Amino acid sequence: MIAAYEATVQAGIDLAADIDALAEAVAQAEQALSQAQDDLTASQESLASAQDDLTAAQDNLAQAETDLQSAVDAQNALDETATEQEVADAQTAVDDAQAAVTSAETAVSEAETAVAEAETSVAEAEVSVAEAETTAGQASDDLAEAESMLGGQAQSEVTALAEAANKSLSPEVVAEVNSLLGITSSVEDEVADLTAGSGT
Repeated sequence: MIAAYEATVQAGIDLAADIDALAEAVAQAEQALSQAQDDLTASQESLASAQDDLTAAQDNLAQAETDLQSAVDAQNALDETATEQEVADAQTAVDDAQAAVTSAETAVSEAETAVAEAETSVAEAEVSVAEAETTAGQASDDLAEAESMLGGQAQSEVTALAEAANKSLSPEVVAEVNSLLGITSSVEDEVADLTAGSGT
């Protein structure tokens, strides 16, 4: 009977250790979730910045195209009275405007690539947050389930000790038996509540 009681108390000690481990798992899961949320926020900010850069690049391209058209119009407006220098200057203006358009087109393309990459990062971060939320939720559920077993553990110890001692219990009797056996219950307070008011 005493061995059965000791085994019951040991089961409680093991349960307490499990609860400590689960509490640590919850803390780690919550920390991972917080980090994932921070990463998502950073990714969203990067996406917003990339979108702003794309808008600016598109505006620059539109302006470059307008400047090119103006240069072409000016070149086309030259007549036979234009000097060689005026013709050369007009061609240079067109060439420069065309180069600006090409550069602006490249900038737009690069900005579009940056936006696409940022969108991918946001999507990946959203998946990470969802996974972290699932992990944290499961860890919390596991901890709650383990903690809910404490009451049953206390009752098991009281029942086992009552059978071993073959007498009614009080908190004092429980404490004395545990002291004699050199064991410490992981649910002392709960056991005391269950045995309070009992006769000896």
